[in-house]
Amino acid sequence: MIRQRGDNSKKLQQQDVATTSNLDDKPPCSIPKSSSRSKLSSPTKQQQQQQRSSPTKQRLMSSASFSSSYWSHLLVGTVLGIIWRYGSIYQGVGVVNYDHCAWMKNNVVNLVGNETPKKYVRNSNSNNDNDDENGVVPILSIKTPPQFYAYQPKLSPMYASKILFTDMPATSRNLFYAHMSKMCHPMIRALREQGWKQTHNWKEARLIYAYSRGIVEAWLPELASWQRYNHIPNTRAWNHKDNFANGFRRYESLTGIRPYFVPETFDLTREKVVEKFRKKLYEENGLSRPWVLKVPNMNQGKGVFMLGPNSDGLKGVFDTIKKNEDTRYIIQQYICNEMTWNKRKFDVRVFWLVASLDPLIVLYQDGYVRIGNGEYDENDFSDNRKHLTTHTFLGEEGKATYPQLNDRILQHVEEHPHLKEKIKDPVTHVRNQFKESIGMLVDAFRGDTFVRDPPPYFEKSNLAAEDSFEFYGADCVIDNELDVWMIEAQDDTGLDEDHYFRLEMHHEIFYGMGLVLSEIWDKQSKGEPILPLKNAGKWELIYANGWRYEYDEYEREKESPTCGLKTSSSITPTED
Repeated sequence: MIRQRGDNSKKLQQQDVATTSNLDDKPPCSIPKSSSRSKLSSPTKQQQQQQRSSPTKQRLMSSASFSSSYWSHLLVGTVLGIIWRYGSIYQGVGVVNYDHCAWMKNNVVNLVGNETPKKYVRNSNSNNDNDDENGVVPILSIKTPPQFYAYQPKLSPMYASKILFTDMPATSRNLFYAHMSKMCHPMIRALREQGWKQTHNWKEARLIYAYSRGIVEAWLPELASWQRYNHIPNTRAWNHKDNFANGFRRYESLTGIRPYFVPETFDLTREKVVEKFRKKLYEENGLSRPWVLKVPNMNQGKGVFMLGPNSDGLKGVFDTIKKNEDTRYIIQQYICNEMTWNKRKFDVRVFWLVASLDPLIVLYQDGYVRIGNGEYDENDFSDNRKHLTTHTFLGEEGKATYPQLNDRILQHVEEHPHLKEKIKDPVTHVRNQFKESIGMLVDAFRGDTFVRDPPPYFEKSNLAAEDSFEFYGADCVIDNELDVWMIEAQDDTGLDEDHYFRLEMHHEIFYGMGLVLSEIWDKQSKGEPILPLKNAGKWELIYANGWRYEYDEYEREKESPTCGLKTSSSITPTED
């Protein structure tokens, strides 16, 4: 197996950190220059005569002018008030000291000006020295991701099993169909910018894109061999929390490779596993640790119950299982000693792309940070919501960019000097764990999901096309030792654009995705080696037909510190 050194993305991370803005610098608002302002002049004799001869007309004109001016100012004031209110969303959680003035200068003036901006968002890399003659910064296009941004290992040539797209009509080559969900808009924008044309007839589209797999699932048996649909059958093999844990347990027993990033998990639907967990609690000091009871096929924080050390809920977990025998449960060791963000719990969502099944090509890209809205105390398990980052209904969750995560990691190392002795590059150290964990996930579930004809024990594959692709996410947490833990992997990843940085992030993700797919499909149609990719944007290769990225320099300690010993309270599952 080819092994890769773990410091290959050091240059990338240094670049990210170097370009991160100082969040405490907030320049004052500047007033745009005026090129048409004229000096006041006295009225001419003719104007004075007209004013004296038509007082009624003058009053009517003044009244109309005042009314128009009043409503215009009221409208502008309302718009700016809304912008000021929602521009400060980040400030509520202390994540970003957002610059309202710069935002209004870069965006609002253009939105109400005479010229229609060419792009949706401003260029984050631009500076205010490029003002036009009126002192206004125009909305600029986002820069195309540079070529060879990400590292690619030297691997043996890999080909598709046969030449593909042999019967594709020439007129369908650059046609795409997208289900009109707002979640599809980032992909639609990227494809259009790369010369693709949208069609409303899915049968003539080479690329079919839908956010939810159930929307066009019935079309799978009817797809032409040359069509590519953005959903791969059988993601249930790892998307459900119980299958996720059981699959990794099977992977470890078959390969001897320990998935260090998965918290210890027990499937309580199996009698033998229930007895193992009972032994863990009462013979292996498991009662002194906190645990998380989960209903495996639920998301968005539903069906999750925190069980503190020595709590009544933990001691009575076996009674809970019997009482709700129709409900599937897993129980997972709670991750203690977590890194926090302004005293709040946070997790990191990173992205991965299965670009091809023939051969299997998977790439990774950085994501963003989701921050809880309740002050975090790992010793208090009386409120579930304080231990979740999303869907807590305590208030709006915070968001932060990946470069800001890098800053937080470096700050954390300064707060914990002992980390400097064992970790040379903490930013790359964390990122390498993200990459290795996803690569191992693909390897563990390759035979279940990431093949054109998966086994039928989860669901039958009706994919008639020669190949497929899909975009996924993974949610991870980082502890104070800078160890990464994967909480879950997700299909149907949310793509809300409620923050401006997400518009820019989605542009990088989907523009790069379009480049990757087009290149792979072109090489499949010509029988050429798939790798290396000429332009992967910011996508980085982590799996290629059996090769996977490995972080060689890292070995995690098996035992992690416990927490929650100051309280025995917990949330006991009474629902379901």
